[in-house]
Amino acid sequence: MASYTLHIQYVDRPAEIKTFSQPRVSVGREGADISLFDSQVSGQHGEFVLADTGLQYVDVGSTNGSFTLQGNRIAKLDMTAGTSVRLGNSVITLKTLDIGRVPRKGGTVIAGEGMPIPSLGGAAGPPGDMAYAETGYMPQIDPASLAGGAGVAPPTPPVGMGAPEHMETMPVGQAAFAPGTPGHVPAPGPGVPVGGTLPGNTDQPQPGALQPAAPSISEQLGQVDSVLSQQGIGSDNLKGAFGDAWRLHQAELVPAAMIIGGVTIPAALLGIVFGLIPVVGPILGGLLALVAGLALGFVCVPAATQLLMNRHLGQPVAWLPTINAQIPNLKVLVPSFLVAGLLAGIGAIFLVVPAIILGCFIGPIYFAEDKRIVDITKRNVELALKEPVPLIVKFVVPALALGLVFYLATLIFGWIWAPLIGLVVAVLEAIALPFMMSLSITQYFQVRQKHEGGDPLAEARPRLVLDRPQVAVTATTPS
Repeated sequence: MASYTLHIQYVDRPAEIKTFSQPRVSVGREGADISLFDSQVSGQHGEFVLADTGLQYVDVGSTNGSFTLQGNRIAKLDMTAGTSVRLGNSVITLKTLDIGRVPRKGGTVIAGEGMPIPSLGGAAGPPGDMAYAETGYMPQIDPASLAGGAGVAPPTPPVGMGAPEHMETMPVGQAAFAPGTPGHVPAPGPGVPVGGTLPGNTDQPQPGALQPAAPSISEQLGQVDSVLSQQGIGSDNLKGAFGDAWRLHQAELVPAAMIIGGVTIPAALLGIVFGLIPVVGPILGGLLALVAGLALGFVCVPAATQLLMNRHLGQPVAWLPTINAQIPNLKVLVPSFLVAGLLAGIGAIFLVVPAIILGCFIGPIYFAEDKRIVDITKRNVELALKEPVPLIVKFVVPALALGLVFYLATLIFGWIWAPLIGLVVAVLEAIALPFMMSLSITQYFQVRQKHEGGDPLAEARPRLVLDRPQVAVTATTPS
């Protein structure tokens, strides 16, 4: 039977985990299957609809609406593991979804080994007729051994007429009657397994025997995906994770690209110019690359992270003031990002997996939890080990895909004109880096909400609000 498990975060009560299997589960303020006791939730706010194909949340016309964690209002939402819905000040997250496999209508049932084979005549024979062996083997009758040595078997008595008095049922393998006795049937010969072959003839299947149906490729892939889904890395899990990251990235696509590209693209253009200058050109290009790297790592990346986090928390900020807000915090920000980044980089030297465990949440931890320097790495390891395999897969897959795009771009534009490679890479970085940041942010909050409960979004909002440039300016401006 299909079922699913929800993590329900209430406003002023401890979170609960509940499992449901009914087709429809209502959600509302009071008197519903899931009663949130939230003043911002309607009496009948929404419902979860369970079908053979999956689970869907439907808003039933609530006053205040239903939203994703990114702040997008929804009417219907297909739920996958880790997907959350915000209703008022409450959050409901799907933890697991188990969709039972429903037999296809009109499908052929293949008799397994040991199952009795149904009679082809439509009605069972009278008492005394030969029974099939319990092992699923069909007795073979030698026509030449029937009464009078004739090669044709005598007709079976009709149902209700009974069998000859001298016919008895004997165990398989024993001779019931002497050969050649009129009206008697000899002991069954060697059996043929269902779907098997005749004894002594292993090349040809028994005519009319049932053959097992091989599963189709799609069914095999579905079985593999079902196993992977149990580990949190099925197709639905990955599509949900990448979809959440893309929606966040899309909401700040241009501002985030301007923050990152504002450094990478001018640096690439100047690098092309310096490359045309003999002797001093390479030196100037090296110094430029160093300055651009420092600005990117300690100003632009933190600013883009803060921009995307505020969007995810439903309190968007402007991109240019966000950059300016990093400058006064450099004395705290630089050592924190430097140490955490170096530790993650050391992990990347060996394999990409340690780098993910050590540094996939550096930005979110810095801004949302006020962790600094080594504490960022400790907290990153703590969170990543809560579900290491799903996180590794979710970060490795897009990294490999983006790496392939970068590689192909360098091949194509390098063939056209080598100096273009740096410019193309700079443009791609302006798009790819914010996506990976968005993936880090969405996964960070999902892991915390799933494994630690509470409302990490609500906890993070005040910390991000205090960092908002306009708030800081207002606080320092004399009244």
